[in-house]
Amino acid sequence: MLDKIILGLLHTQPHSAYSLQKAMEKSTNFFYGASQGNIHPTLKRMASAKLVATKKQSTGSRPRIEYTITRMGRQEFKNWVNGPLQVGRVKDDALVKLFFLGHVVKSKRQQIIKEFQQDLAESRAALLLVKELNAVQEHSKPLTEVELFRLETIQYGIDYFEFTEKWYKKLLERV
Repeated sequence: MLDKIILGLLHTQPHSAYSLQKAMEKSTNFFYGASQGNIHPTLKRMASAKLVATKKQSTGSRPRIEYTITRMGRQEFKNWVNGPLQVGRVKDDALVKLFFLGHVVKSKRQQIIKEFQQDLAESRAALLLVKELNAVQEHSKPLTEVELFRLETIQYGIDYFEFTEKWYKKLLERV
C-alpha cells in the first residue's frame, strides 16, 4: 500500500524521501503510517520497477534525490485507484489488547480504557485541526475533486475516532 500512497503523492508533485514522509504525516499518516525505514526501500523498488524516476539535486551540504512519477507509475496508480474498494482486515493493536483485557484486574482495565479514550479524543482533535487548516487554505477557491476526497477522508477519521470514543464509553458502562 505504501507504493500506492507514494504514487498518489508524486502524481501531484515531485518529492524527496523526506518531503514524502512530511506529506504523509499531514495526510495519510492518520490511517497508514510510514517511516523513512519503509519509504527508502519502497522508493528503491519503485525506481527499479520504473514506476518513479530519480534526479539528484544539490541543495546544500549533501545531494538530495527528487522522485517523480513516470508514465508507467501513472498507469499503475490509475489502474489501482480505478479498481474497486476492498474491505480490508482490521489490524488494530488496541483491539488485540482489548481481546485479552479480561486478564487484567478491573481497576487497571478501567484505567487503561480511560487513557485510551483520552488518546482517541486527542487524535480526533488533531484531525479537526487538520480539517480546519485545510478549510482555511481552500476557502478562497472551489475544491477540486482531489481536495474534496482528501477532506472527506479526514472527516472519516474524525467520525471513526468519535464512534470509537463512544464505543469505549459504553464498554466501561458494561464491564
